[in-house]
Amino acid sequence: MTAIGLSRADFEPLASGGAMLVVHFRTASDAPCRAFARTFELASDRYPDLAFGEVDIEAEPALATMFGIRSVPTLLIVRENVVLYAEAGAPEPGELESIIVRARALDMAAVRREIEAGRQCRLPTRTPRRRSANAVRVTGLRVAHARARAMGIEEISVMRTDVDEAGFDAFVTEHAIALVLIQAQGQFAADQLEALAQVCERTAMPSALAIVDPSNAPGILAMFGVVQTPYLLIFRDRVALFAEPVAPTPAGLEKLLAQIEALDMEKVRQDIDAERRARDALLTRRACPTLRSGPASTRD
Repeated sequence: MTAIGLSRADFEPLASGGAMLVVHFRTASDAPCRAFARTFELASDRYPDLAFGEVDIEAEPALATMFGIRSVPTLLIVRENVVLYAEAGAPEPGELESIIVRARALDMAAVRREIEAGRQCRLPTRTPRRRSANAVRVTGLRVAHARARAMGIEEISVMRTDVDEAGFDAFVTEHAIALVLIQAQGQFAADQLEALAQVCERTAMPSALAIVDPSNAPGILAMFGVVQTPYLLIFRDRVALFAEPVAPTPAGLEKLLAQIEALDMEKVRQDIDAERRARDALLTRRACPTLRSGPASTRD
């Protein structure tokens, strides 16, 4: 089954229909999108019972805005009008198949119970809202909160307290924006952490906050040179963009995340590569001060 081009008029009936909808947000000129298109087409052939569609975000900006698409390619999976998956990047063929298989296997009744439990916890109260800490484990896939709101569905938890050194890489990889707050016990009260998590809930891109105990993460401390806590790390698309010993406030975090969301990640990566090349060149010159450019000459 060949993936079809989707407009907003096509999208809504398919999203609420019986078949699971798998969507590739792309642009015609983007090389990674063109490369992923072949993987996406092969998956559509492998699963003819599913609906596969492509959205050109330049031709359909309203759909891109609805789901907060900031970079391409982005993969989105919707089933029974519930967003089950939304991540930027081009998964490898095996990874894409794993995502599809897991999404198909979900018990949608259980997913809706999770959503309803989250909605009930949002009733007006002065008591901090209880989160569904097992949401990811229940569904097997993270429900993208900003996209879910766009579809009229409430989000599931964005705060994790179970991330340790072993799960650090997976946490950073799973989320478009991943925040890691390294804090010793008692440095933040529960309501302060709740307020920070609520900032993450309001971002356009799917964000999550991990609260990490430094005693469980000596490798992370060494990797980022952490010598005091609290310490905040922020990643976008697996790139570390912020690493500072700060005690974030909700207002400060909101401003910082807005700046991070506005970044052109392609340019960020180009700048990182340029800096790396310059550093490597400097190290080479220091190691070989007499090194000359151009072909070497020999004498008989």
